[in-house]
Amino acid sequence: MKALGVAVLVSLAVACLLWAHVGAGITVDREGRVFFIDNSRDRLWRMEPDGELTAVARDVHGDGLTILPNGTLVYPRDEPASVFSVLGPDSATYRAAGHRILRAAAGRSASVIAGDSRPGFVDGPGPAARFNRPLRLSLDSAGNVYVADYGNHRVRKIAPDGDVSTVALISWPWWPTGVAVWRDRIYVLERWGDYYRMPPVGAYLSNLI
Repeated sequence: MKALGVAVLVSLAVACLLWAHVGAGITVDREGRVFFIDNSRDRLWRMEPDGELTAVARDVHGDGLTILPNGTLVYPRDEPASVFSVLGPDSATYRAAGHRILRAAAGRSASVIAGDSRPGFVDGPGPAARFNRPLRLSLDSAGNVYVADYGNHRVRKIAPDGDVSTVALISWPWWPTGVAVWRDRIYVLERWGDYYRMPPVGAYLSNLI
């Protein structure tokens, strides 16, 4: 799989940004169906690859949302987005904590792969990179880690070699809270508004939900 980046987003127009209300719960299944929590309406939505939306559960509120290896969708209530872990293709556990991104192999203590305890914005090698309130993470099949870097208004990518880069950025204030990756698409849950955006056209479809 080719690593996603700005060039892929723009030239191929294959990445999608899903904007919804405050919340960080978003995940995607093997068929490319996106599930996300809409905290303002207390609903769990499913978006098909063709964009069709269906409310699949009500009275759902929180940030934790994941799909287990057996296909079961799990959405624990009030799970803090900042400590919600995801399982990588290498069977290690990844999470964001204290402006850092951590990795823990099975049976081992967590180690820092990027960032440190000080907030900021720096792209580059993992130890030198800086994040500002990173929230949800997602990994692709190549082992790239995608980070909803809330305080920096960006989606960041950590390559397997630890190098950090920016893959999505909007010029005006933008608050990504959750991110999910499926094949060559990136889905982002955003704090303000309810819009769907597909680059590079820049068209917005309002009243998505």
